[in-house]
Amino acid sequence: MKNPYKKISRKNIYSNKWIDIFEDKIKVNGKNGLYSFVIPNKTSQSVSIMAKDSKNNIYLVKQWRYIINQETLEFVAGAVEPNETPLQAAKRELFEELGLESKQWTFLGNKIDSPGLLKNNVYTYLAEDVQIKEKKFNNIEEYTEKLKISEKKFQKMIVENKILETWTLATYAKYLICKNKIK
Repeated sequence: MKNPYKKISRKNIYSNKWIDIFEDKIKVNGKNGLYSFVIPNKTSQSVSIMAKDSKNNIYLVKQWRYIINQETLEFVAGAVEPNETPLQAAKRELFEELGLESKQWTFLGNKIDSPGLLKNNVYTYLAEDVQIKEKKFNNIEEYTEKLKISEKKFQKMIVENKILETWTLATYAKYLICKNKIK
């Protein structure tokens, strides 16, 4: 498909340390228009990590999400910082959010997130044989809790609509495909 949009100009209409919101003046089919979108961090890159221990338990982040006013269960996720590779970001986020580390990493693939609104490339990873790096870990900065459950319970929670967050669902789908659990 040929790109129907012609960008005339771009204006950053809002910026903070987490997001930039842009507004492009565009021309499409000979008509003037506006297209607004968000870049969620300075690199437009993020990571999502499925963490499993040697007994095949899955680790989730339990947290309160302000915008939807409810608790969510999610895989570890976060931004790739400038001068950091996606794998370095994944390792950092796994420790920052849950106090875990892994020496066995598998890249599961990329996903794009809400391409009509966001510019964000998400690198998905599997961290296996995770271990607790810091026993008294407490994430007071992000107000998260660690939840360890079996994969069977994780699947049941998906079916019961208790796990709804799309990065977690997409990362899990990539895991199932990469491990030939679905075709």
